[in-house]
Amino acid sequence: MSASDTTSHFWIASDPFFSTTLLVAPESTGVSEDKACSSLELYDVDGVRVNSVDVEFPPEQVGVIELEPFMSALKMQGGVRHGHVALVSQGQAQHMCRYALHEQISLTRAPTIVRSRESCFVPLVIGGQREHVVALVNSGLETSQIALRVFYANRSPE
Repeated sequence: MSASDTTSHFWIASDPFFSTTLLVAPESTGVSEDKACSSLELYDVDGVRVNSVDVEFPPEQVGVIELEPFMSALKMQGGVRHGHVALVSQGQAQHMCRYALHEQISLTRAPTIVRSRESCFVPLVIGGQREHVVALVNSGLETSQIALRVFYANRSPE
């Protein structure tokens, strides 16, 4: 992999509640290549690498990576086996993550990266009678401190 490759970090979770799938759309170069390569590194909730995987796809096709076979070493926390994955693909690939919770499916793009002393606004759509998860991933080597403010309708920020 080279400096021009695409790197994305995603929060991941597994059974019994979640199913996590990565989607990789390789850069369209117009040049016939044998394969499109991506590399995964899975980390548990403590930031310890528990697995690494290299995958290849036919060129010019969206790659689908079902993560369940690679997640058995992730730690259980709060009843959920979860962690994060660093996904690196050749060139300017596009990465997305699909989360399935029973019949509910959510498709997300690579998370917004917020660096030291930066602010970020992330809109959420909150529906009635649903549980909501906001995942914050520290992909750096240093411990981070986060201040989070939640605005809901005309209530005071929490």
